[in-house]
Amino acid sequence: MKKQILSSLALIASVAATLNVSADGIDSVSGGIFELDPILPDLSESGSLESDDITFLMFEGTSMIGPGGLEVFTDVGSSTTTFLAEGTLVNSYIFHFDPRDNGGSVVEFSGGSATFENNILGLVASGSGLDATDYLGNAGTIYDTGVAQRNAGFGNEWDSFDSDFDYYSFSGDTFTIDSLTVKNTRIDQIRVLTAVPEPSTIAGIGIGVLALGFLTYKRRKNATVEA
Repeated sequence: MKKQILSSLALIASVAATLNVSADGIDSVSGGIFELDPILPDLSESGSLESDDITFLMFEGTSMIGPGGLEVFTDVGSSTTTFLAEGTLVNSYIFHFDPRDNGGSVVEFSGGSATFENNILGLVASGSGLDATDYLGNAGTIYDTGVAQRNAGFGNEWDSFDSDFDYYSFSGDTFTIDSLTVKNTRIDQIRVLTAVPEPSTIAGIGIGVLALGFLTYKRRKNATVEA
């Protein structure tokens, strides 16, 4: 009996693993993007998270869109936006590129991509937009709220702070950075908001996995009795 129960539990764990559900909702990263878990306590320009080659991706948390809703970019190249209603539940992530300080030279990040487990609802990339959505961030993290020149510019548009272009886009559940260019006395940050699975969806998955495990256990039990 004990062995059969353990076998059923092992099956449940195996099925759950194939669902590819993680605690932070990040499926995979590639190129020069590196996932940090947990998020660091200081994401300001004066913080210690500096690299000329890596853009760091961190999960900020699950929050509700605040009063008045939020306008986010869905196509940064054409500046197309959509509106997320107040109370919308979102997962928030931040991309952080902060080159090492060495005299104000311009540093270019050569790119990478990140795939999430849920579709991307929109992006926030302007300095004012990042300031206005820092409430979606991690409560224990220091952000450069109100500090100019933390933005990544709008994708594919001229970034007047860094005198260059930033190229990035998303489709479905995948966010791609082609290049970010920033003076090493500044930072580029992009906030990505993804959907959160409905509780009924999560419950349905859980019930299905448990049912499959129970049926497997019952079949093995019956086979043992018949033998």
